[in-house]
Formats: sequence, structure tokens, C-alpha cells
Amino acid sequence: MRNKLIYPIAIILIALLALSAAAYSVVTEDKMSNADSYRPAFQSSNLEDDNLPDGVTEAIKNETVYIILDHGGQVNDLTIVNRIYDQVDHDAGFVVDYGSYLHIDNMTGTEEPILEEDRVVWNSKIFETGALYYQGTVDKQLPVEISISYYLDGIETEPEDLAGNSGNLEIAIKFTNNLQYDQPLSYYDYNGNLTYKNDINYVPMVVQGSFELDLERFSDIDPGDGTSMVMGQNVSINFMVFPYPEEELRFSMNGADIELDRFSFMIMPQMPPINTIDIESILIQMLEGIESFDQIFGELSTGAEEIEKGLILFTDESKKLKTDFDDYQLMIDNYLAQREQLSDLINAIDSESLVDSMGILLAAVENIDNMAGSNSISEEIEAISAESQRLGGRLDELENDLDELNRYSSTIQKEAEKLVRDNDPGSPLYETGLIILMREELFQEMLEESALIGTDLTDLQKSIDTLQNQWLNEYLPGIEALERVSNLAESENLVSQIAGIAGGVASFEDYLNQVDAFISDAEMMSGDLSKLPAALGQLADGQSELTNALDLLRSGGITAMKSELIDGINESRAGQAKLELMEKLADDYRSFADNENNRHSEVRFIVQTPRIERELDEDQVKDQDTEENKLWTEILWYKIINLFE
Repeated sequence: MRNKLIYPIAIILIALLALSAAAYSVVTEDKMSNADSYRPAFQSSNLEDDNLPDGVTEAIKNETVYIILDHGGQVNDLTIVNRIYDQVDHDAGFVVDYGSYLHIDNMTGTEEPILEEDRVVWNSKIFETGALYYQGTVDKQLPVEISISYYLDGIETEPEDLAGNSGNLEIAIKFTNNLQYDQPLSYYDYNGNLTYKNDINYVPMVVQGSFELDLERFSDIDPGDGTSMVMGQNVSINFMVFPYPEEELRFSMNGADIELDRFSFMIMPQMPPINTIDIESILIQMLEGIESFDQIFGELSTGAEEIEKGLILFTDESKKLKTDFDDYQLMIDNYLAQREQLSDLINAIDSESLVDSMGILLAAVENIDNMAGSNSISEEIEAISAESQRLGGRLDELENDLDELNRYSSTIQKEAEKLVRDNDPGSPLYETGLIILMREELFQEMLEESALIGTDLTDLQKSIDTLQNQWLNEYLPGIEALERVSNLAESENLVSQIAGIAGGVASFEDYLNQVDAFISDAEMMSGDLSKLPAALGQLADGQSELTNALDLLRSGGITAMKSELIDGINESRAGQAKLELMEKLADDYRSFADNENNRHSEVRFIVQTPRIERELDEDQVKDQDTEENKLWTEILWYKIINLFE
């Protein structure tokens, strides 16, 4: 029953559309002209119902723009079909739809609108029976321009020359977005400053398309960036592009007796599917990590500078220490020079001969009383006198040697006192100074004892001389003198004193050996100290290079990385602002007829090209015309059915 009703209704509507094709002419036709930069509705002051009188409200509608292109992409026919299915204010008596139409046809009834220059006003009662469908034509540039080129065996060929030919066919379809929005892009940068960036944007338009190829005519089909699907005898090529501002697709195939079916396109204002990644958060985390590194390297750099200053100061102090130790080295050199002379003097002293001579002298004195005759006594006295003189000579040599040693004593003592004064307790130089001072004290005591021994030996020699001179003339006085010599030798213990001096000389030589050991350690330390300034200088130079490297790393590395990351964050924010603007522009484009005023609308474009076919004879043309007319009737019939459904 429904089909029986729909078919007569379709015939009636076709007749009405034909009769009223020129009934609602609104403006004269002109050639389509390229628009200037696109002005979005959100920059317009004509929002909502600001310019509407009382009782008039805006329409809520869908726009479908049907476009027929020629084979190259030029517009042959353009029709807008509006579906008004609601109104903003349900109490208003009139509904306004915006657009500068060339012709208008009511597709669902006989009601006529009130026509103005850029508005179509309908009585709201028309919606009591359902949605209103009406179509109209406009003279406007499409938001996306399509250009189609054909190449046969590499040579660009007019589409009408393709039919019936064979060869390698390449088809290039170029899409150009005409909705250019050239206002500066604004966003807040990393530092919170409002930043403007000169940028050209376009209203995002997605183009979906398809066409079919007959497998009996075509082979080796390359869909390019599209996808192909075999459907029985045909291959369907499907594609989707996002011209921003341009995009081109190419398809190639081998054709025999070429004929091409229609190209079909659907254009919609929307963003393409984009996988969003929160790049800014990642960059901020990286920046925070770099800033932490920067703080650490800053502390390292500050520490390195302090270490460098300390090393430089330590190097300077080590140079002073080396200079001071050079003075000690001079003292050591003086000591070593004297040391050789002291060794020679000590070796020259024949302590054992002194002790032996003193022993012989005393033994002779003790044996005088036991001698029988004066001759023997005289001989003994002469022997004693000779031995005494020989002992006195040796003692004189000893005193001279000791005086020579004493000549260096004051210098050694001063140097030893300087070692004790200028060095820390427990250090080798300090201990060396103490030992030298102790040995000097012992040496002075030995000098004093040698002086006393010398006095005693002088008295002994005088007594022997007296004995020798007076022995013959004054025997008894000589005996008395002999007794005094014996008593003196016994009372002063001259042998022990002489032995003590000999031991002191030997002990002094041991002390000199100990001093030599300390001097050897001091010389080793002096050698190490001489290397210390150079080593510290190298260490300071290395530390300086480390400090410079840290500073360079911060200025040339860390700082540059921070700057690059901040630039990346700003670029990310600019990119995010661009995406938000694109989404806003896509959402804002709601009407092809009048996007500035139709704010409760949505729009899409259906585009199609004719077939490319061989020329037919008259009978075939008649049959085709009949088929085309039948096809057009069926297309309109199904279109109306879909509208009602």
C-alpha cells in the first residue's frame, strides 16, 4: 500500500518542481569568485537571535549540498537540500533560514516562504506535519576545490579522448582547501605570557571518495594511498584525504577499451582521526629533570670552583714551603760540608794511644820507689819526662782538634735551634734538631773536661820537670815531687779521664751517624717537596679544566637543553592551540548557504562526476536517454523516500 502511494506522490512532486523551477528567484547569477580569507562565525556579531524581530526564531536544520562536476572537476551543477526539523523558540510564529539563494523549491508541500535578500522565512505551522525539505541553488565557491587529470601512457589526455583507448592510465585527483583563516594564533607560553604567532589555518575538511573499475577492462590496478576491494566483476577504490591546504591522490592501472564510472566524494567539516599524545607533560617532566641536573651541576660547579681555589692556594703555600725548605737544605749542605771535616778530625784523634801512654807513665811513677840506683832512677825519670812530653803533645793535638770541632759548634747549634723552632713536634726535622742540641750539650761538657785534664797534665809535666831538674841536687825534694805526681795521678784519675775523652769522641761519632740518618730522611722529604708544587699545579690545572667543563656543560649543554625543551613546550602549546582552533573552525562551519548566521545547522557535501563512455549510435543514445531518465526518476524517488523516512 505504501509503495502505491509513494510513486504517485513522487510523480506529482516532480511535476511541481519542474513548474516552480524559476518561481523563487532571489538574486541574479554571477560567476563564482574566490573568496577572501575565511571569516568564522564566532567572530561575527550576528549570533543567536540578536537581529530577529519578536515572533521570529532561527531554524534547526541539516544542509546537504549536491554537486555535479565535469570530468576535470569543474562545477556543472550545485543544489542545497535543507531539512528543517525544529526551531530554537517553539513559541515563535516564524522560522528564519539564512542564505542568498538563486532559486528555491519546497520539496514537501506547496507552502511558500517569505523571501528576503539573504533570508528565507517560513511559517512555523508548516512543521506541524513534520520536517520541511526544500532545495535551492547558490552562486558560491566550494570549500574544497577538486581537480582531476588523466594521463594515458604518461601523456596528459582530455577525458573525452580516453573512451575506447587502451594503455597505462594514471588518474591524479587534487583537492584544495579554500577556507583559509589567516588570523594570528594565540596561546600562553611556558612563562605564562600571551603569545601571538602568525599562522595560516584552514577549516578542517575531510574528503571521502570512491570509484569502481571493471575488471574486464582494467588490470594491474594500483590504488596508491587508497584501498581496493574486489566486489564481483568490479574493484572498488576507496580513499580519504585531509587537504590542508592541498592533497593529491594518484591511481594507476592498465586499461583496454577504457570506460570509467563516476567518481563520488563526500566532504564534511571535521577533524581527521588524530592520536593525541600529551607531549607537553613529557617535555615538562624532561625539563624538570634537566633543571634538577642543572641544580646538581651548579652545585658541582660551585664546589669545583672552591676546590680549584683551594688547590691554587695549596700550590702557592707548597711553593713557600719549598722556599723555606730550601733554607733548610742550605743548612743541611753546610752541615754535610762540615761533616766531612769532623770525620777527618775524629779519625785523627788516637784515643787508644793516649790511654796507653798515660798508663805507661803512671806505671813508671809507681815503680820508681822500687828502683835500686840513682842511675836507674835517672833513666826512669828521663823516660817519664819523655813520655810526659809525648803525652802532652798528644793532648795538645786533642785540644786543637776539639777546638776545631768547637768552631763549628755554634753554627750547628743555631741551625738545630731553627729546626726545633720552625717545625712541628714529632716531625723528622724537629727530632733532628733535638738530637743535635743534646749532642752539642754533651760536646761542651767534653770540652770542659778536656780543659781540666789539660791543666792537670800541665801540672804533672811541671812536677816531672822539677823532678828531673832537682833529682841529682835535691833527691828528697825530688822524691817528694815524685810522690806529688803519683798522688796527683791517683787523685785525679787521669787514666779514667783520658778514657772518658776517648769514649766521648767515639760517642760523638755515633751521634754524627744518627744526624746523618735524619739528614738523609730530610733530603728525601726535600726531594718530595720539590715535586709537590708541580704536582699540585697539574692537579689545579686539571681541576680548572673540570670547572670549565662543568660551566661549559651548563651553558652549552644543560642551558641549551632547557632552552630547547622550553621551545618544545611552547611549540607543543602552539600545536595544541592550533588543534583547538582547527576543532573550533570545524565545529564552527555549519552551513554552506550562510555560515555566519545559520548557527543551528550542520552541513555535508555530496559530489559526483559523470561517466567516461564511448560515443553511441542514435538507437543506443535513445536507449541510454530512456535509462538515464529512468535512473534520474528512480534516484529522485529514492531520495524523496529517504527524506520521508
